[in-house]
Amino acid sequence: MTTAQFSLINHALNHIEQRLTAPLTAAEVAAAVSYSRFHFARLFQTILGMSLRTYLRNRRLSEAAGELLYSSKPILEIALDYQFGSQEAFSRAFKRCFGLSPDAYRRRRRSTRRFPRITPRQPRLVQPKSPLATFNKPRRIHSSDGTIVIAQLHAIQLPDKHNDAITRYWR
Repeated sequence: MTTAQFSLINHALNHIEQRLTAPLTAAEVAAAVSYSRFHFARLFQTILGMSLRTYLRNRRLSEAAGELLYSSKPILEIALDYQFGSQEAFSRAFKRCFGLSPDAYRRRRRSTRRFPRITPRQPRLVQPKSPLATFNKPRRIHSSDGTIVIAQLHAIQLPDKHNDAITRYWR
């Protein structure tokens, strides 16, 4: 992934955060960053490890949970504010996410795990600290049943005094 792609996803996340209480589609978010819906969905999934729909639902539920705790708005009004079609759909999604119904969550008056806004950062390649560690190039390995496995072998050379302790565990 390039820095430009991470910047693009951050721009998309800002667009989403500003519109949590508004109707929002994947096509609209993709258009905001000038990508096709298909390519944007794949990029979003690759960088964040979840679909746009899952991220949007979790963020909306998290913000709704905050409103349940810190406001006296009716549950139906909160559900409709965060783009759920009905109180029943909101309650079902809320219970799946938090393990409690919205009413029980509000009565409990204690916040549980919330889903914060994600800020993706580009991963950096880390070089091994030990000169004893070696990284081999990925290789294709053809097995006897015809399948191809692409593997990257990692080897660490240990001093002789450690070899006896390690081989004892193998027995």
